[in-house]
Amino acid sequence: MKGKAIFALAALPMLAQMKPPETKAVPVVETLHGVAIEDPYRWLEDQKSAETRAWIDQQVGYTNSWLAKIPARAKLRDRLKEITRFDQVSAPKARDGKYFFQQRLVGEDRFSILMRQGLDGADEVIVDPARATPGGKDSVNLEDVTGDARLMAYSVRLGGEDELSYRILDLKTRQLLPDALPRRRYFGFTLHPKGEGFYYARWDEKNGPKVYWHKMGSTEPDALIFGEGVGPDKFVDLALSDDGRRLAIIQAEGVPATNFVIYVLDTANGGAPRKIVSGLPGEFNVSLAGEHLFLHTSWQARNWRLVRVDLRQPEPANWKVILPESAHALTDVTLAAGRVVATTLENVQPRVRLYDTDGKAAGEIKLPGMGTADVQRAAWSGREIFYAFQSFLTPPTMLRADAETGASTPWRKIQSPVAGKDFEVKQVWYRSKDQTRVPMFVVHRKGLALDGARPTYLWAYGGFNVTITPTFSPFAVLMAEQNGVFAIPNLRGGGEFGEAWHEAGMFERKQNVFDDFYAAAEYLVANKYTSPWKLAVGGGSNGGLLV
Repeated sequence: MKGKAIFALAALPMLAQMKPPETKAVPVVETLHGVAIEDPYRWLEDQKSAETRAWIDQQVGYTNSWLAKIPARAKLRDRLKEITRFDQVSAPKARDGKYFFQQRLVGEDRFSILMRQGLDGADEVIVDPARATPGGKDSVNLEDVTGDARLMAYSVRLGGEDELSYRILDLKTRQLLPDALPRRRYFGFTLHPKGEGFYYARWDEKNGPKVYWHKMGSTEPDALIFGEGVGPDKFVDLALSDDGRRLAIIQAEGVPATNFVIYVLDTANGGAPRKIVSGLPGEFNVSLAGEHLFLHTSWQARNWRLVRVDLRQPEPANWKVILPESAHALTDVTLAAGRVVATTLENVQPRVRLYDTDGKAAGEIKLPGMGTADVQRAAWSGREIFYAFQSFLTPPTMLRADAETGASTPWRKIQSPVAGKDFEVKQVWYRSKDQTRVPMFVVHRKGLALDGARPTYLWAYGGFNVTITPTFSPFAVLMAEQNGVFAIPNLRGGGEFGEAWHEAGMFERKQNVFDDFYAAAEYLVANKYTSPWKLAVGGGSNGGLLV
């Protein structure tokens, strides 16, 4: 949908002269809650019928007939390909002075797994998918590395299917070990940091989720440590502390996840997993460090908060709130470098602050600019924090922050296909129908004359608590390069301002979402960015329903 809008802007005069295929109306009337509702196009819901398929073919043919006549289309398509060609690098896992990460270079269709010796060492390919999976359709994913950098686990996925298989590689001999997991559905996997074995959560439709322990080198059946009596409507995830002493088992159900039950297993002393959280309304994200369990949760906190549980006294009466709920949504909490790394969203712009485990402020990571920051889990010891940063004009770039100073440097420089200095990204605010202030990001070339005649593409989502922050958009770049305007408003229904903003666009308040979107269009016209005839709108999924 996005890719068609700019062509539509260029072809409006042509489109006005072409008559679209007719769509017959076959009225179906239903009475809902005493109101008669007529649906003239119900017949199109049968996507397998010959009539519907013929209608689709006619619509596609009509669209292609005028798209093919746009002189600039081939040039724009070629430029769009150029913008999307850049190297991609994952967050590294630091182990014993080495860094393990994934990389896909321009021209490659799959990610490889690499190792770097030290910060400035050369990169070495450890797993080449072309050799590891000769079928050509499999992808590999780095899962975990032992603390001494002796063993590495990676998964293999065929195409886009849900099933995975797991392999363990001896990094000294570069040979695969017989300790492997066959192609099944898994929801969690973690190596013991000392290489003694690994934990994994497996799920199937008949038996539901089960958590097992595999001892490295053992030919005995893997030990079942959790899952008896847990039905297939549940799923399970795992989190292991860096020292391997505590394993958190997170059980939940549904999308979004609800009915959380969280257990912690003392792996050193054995016994059954101990239930820590149960029956509390809200969502929970779990981290472990030393003797503490950290709960990033919406329980009793519509904007989320961080609760610390001392696992030596895990009763709720002993829980401590170390980051209380604030006016800004606490969108992410990560443990790294002996710090609690907390990301809040303030006027739809992230701030990444550091705290000690008591909640005392310990600094801030200075972000490169207006964009999106995704902090990655890193080793609890040391002083490295890794995060991915991107903006409308900047592809995702991995940066390394110093936990002591908060200063950031690129961990791996990405050659950007965009001259970002030539463009401007700004945030504006406008009033919706009910006078609620709504923010909107606007992208265009620097110095662009706002004469009310600029082709403009207005894209939005507005639902399901989804937060829309600046992420790299080849289409935004293309619009700006053509002296057009790209705009994204943060409509109610999203998560930009916490649960209240989300609920303001739900159910009986859904009209607010449409009002916010319409008001965004009015703002762009009133402030001379564009005119109604040069304004295109779009969205996908929930945003598709919006437009």
